[in-house]
Parts: sequence; structure tokens; C-alpha cells
Amino acid sequence: MSKHTEGPWKLRPYTKAGETEYLIDTGDGWTTAKVYATIPGEDEANARIMTAAPDLLAACRATLAHMYDDEIDAPTAAQLTEQLTRAIAKAEGGQQ
Repeated sequence: MSKHTEGPWKLRPYTKAGETEYLIDTGDGWTTAKVYATIPGEDEANARIMTAAPDLLAACRATLAHMYDDEIDAPTAAQLTEQLTRAIAKAEGGQQ
């Protein structure tokens, strides 16, 4: 499997000729994707999901690593919960 571009990714609205496009920028400042909507109004939501992908992947991996840990301590559980909550909020537009 090939490696993906490292996160965090950030959503950057870009207005051109009166229309807003949504660009996904990498942590090092490069634009990795430009999102177009196939249905009007879905472009921003699609861009948010794509922007959150590295965060969601990291949160899933971290949670999976502790899934069967019968003796997970409270701080670790709280940290995993917070990481998942932040990633979901980013995907839903609550955080950039």
C-alpha cells in the first residue's frame, strides 16, 4: 500500500470569479486536493471529510491499539476519547 500525505490537513476556502472552491492544504503548506461538488452545496462538506481523514485514521489506529486492553487507565481512555471527538468534529465542520 502506498503512503498518504502526512497530516494535519487544513481546509482553505478559495474564492475565484465569485465562486468558492475548497482546497485541502497539507501541514507543510502544499495543496493536496481541490474539491468539486457533484451536487451543489456538498463541496464544503466533502472537503471537511477529506480534510479530517488523517486525523480520523490516527484516532482509529490509537483506539484499536487499546481496544482489547482490559486494564486501560483513565487518562489513556480520556485521551483516546478526546482524539476521536476532535477528529469527528473536524469532519463535521466543528474544528479546522
